[in-house]
Amino acid sequence: MRISMSTLALATLGTFAAGAIGGGCSWLMGSGGSGGDAPAVSPVGEFEFTNLSGEDICSIEISTRQKKPKKTGFVIHTDRVANGTTIKLKTELPPNELTVAACDDQGLLAFGAFERKATKIALVADESGTPEGAQAVVTNWRKSWTQQLDYMSKYTRIKGPIQDESKLAKGALAAVKAKAAGDARWTDTPVVALVAGKHGDSGFPAYVGHMFPDGRCSVQAHWFTVDGDEVSYSRPYPAVGGSKNCAFVAWVTAQKGAAK
Repeated sequence: MRISMSTLALATLGTFAAGAIGGGCSWLMGSGGSGGDAPAVSPVGEFEFTNLSGEDICSIEISTRQKKPKKTGFVIHTDRVANGTTIKLKTELPPNELTVAACDDQGLLAFGAFERKATKIALVADESGTPEGAQAVVTNWRKSWTQQLDYMSKYTRIKGPIQDESKLAKGALAAVKAKAAGDARWTDTPVVALVAGKHGDSGFPAYVGHMFPDGRCSVQAHWFTVDGDEVSYSRPYPAVGGSKNCAFVAWVTAQKGAAK
């Protein structure tokens, strides 16, 4: 099933998301670490991204990081990048980690970390197609969102397939929203929940789609407890790489049993 990014933004993620995700653009964001008297960051400038994956790209998310003083940020580009094209993106911090989604919204093309000093990054169909001068190369390994959930399930040891449990999913979404509202450290908004595996007397796991104020998205696994009809938030599972993409949230939202 194909759900367009703009459709999800308008129907599920709200007006802000429609502007941040639905239209093609690129922008960079940064955040301080410990704050205080840390000196200002000297801009890295720009870096090159070359698409040799064999297909067009419609979502590039590159996290950036500086160790001293500790600062993190990210660069998002949502214009279509045709196969064989090189683009230049501006950044204030060294590139650190890459997430790329296909234009069909059906899965990830790549996820990977690379040398933080790299200023020329390439996504290739295979390593034989590495362009001259590339300092960081990520191979297109095309995973559907179903495969990504399978990967998350194995990593977190969630047993069983996703469940058509809309009542539990609604309880989970309400519980995680309440947790987010009561925790000052929680900066994102939970927007969708989907029961991730079989549940028992102790509770159940659920995948939750999160949206951040700056337009980023992620899908994370959480554990919930059940007491009669009451669902309560318990704890998050360990974070899983490659789940940070708004198209993934769109796919989760479209699944049977999802609460939004």
